[in-house]
Amino acid sequence: LTRDVVPPIPLGICVAGTQGTIGYMIQQTFQNALRDENIDKEVVTMVTQVIVNKDDPSFQNPIKFVGKRYSFEEAEELAVELTSENKDQTRIQDEVGDLLFVVVNLARKAGVDPETALQNCNLKFENRFNYVEEQVVSKHKNFTDVSLDVMEGYWQDAKAYDRKQTSD
Repeated sequence: LTRDVVPPIPLGICVAGTQGTIGYMIQQTFQNALRDENIDKEVVTMVTQVIVNKDDPSFQNPIKFVGKRYSFEEAEELAVELTSENKDQTRIQDEVGDLLFVVVNLARKAGVDPETALQNCNLKFENRFNYVEEQVVSKHKNFTDVSLDVMEGYWQDAKAYDRKQTSD
């Protein structure tokens, strides 16, 4: 929504802001601890910067992943959590948030604006759902009279129509 109003913030500024915030919090903690001990010393925060070569071959094959990584055991635990009758909604919400973060980064890396992609996906969903609804109303009159299998068939018809439109 603000993409055309607020300019993108370079990574270096984001990193400096994060360093400054963390540094300030640590600085204040130390300063308070020194005052509690009646020690008259000042504590300062210093933001640093590392200069890297843009042609560094490490950028071609990065070894540090962006986003959450799961070990086999963690993925298995999450799968169990998702199928459990006593779901931990807070944990599931956290994991879904991590997944959304990864998807947004993937979109950006692919040169796709994530907001536009989501808007297009919502429009596609709405069009397909409208098609299903039209079919149900015209052929069956009521959703309660239609099985999920029949509705799935209409959904697949709508998808096929979309694919045909984009290939023409």
